[in-house]
Amino acid sequence: KIDVGIIEVGIGGEYDCTNVIKTPIVCGIASLGLDHVKLLGNTIEQIAWQKAGIFKHNVPAIT
Repeated sequence: KIDVGIIEVGIGGEYDCTNVIKTPIVCGIASLGLDHVKLLGNTIEQIAWQKAGIFKHNVPAIT
């Protein structure tokens, strides 16, 4: 039995396979940077939008 698991998102968030977890206890983003610009966008705002795709309604979010 697993009481708590920490699952890392691959690249991005919105279309990541970790989104199969419909009601996580909490979602978080550790940092933002200009990485994976070919996949996530050319600006910090575009990258933030993609990474924020892991956040769920009524689930606490931390950064």
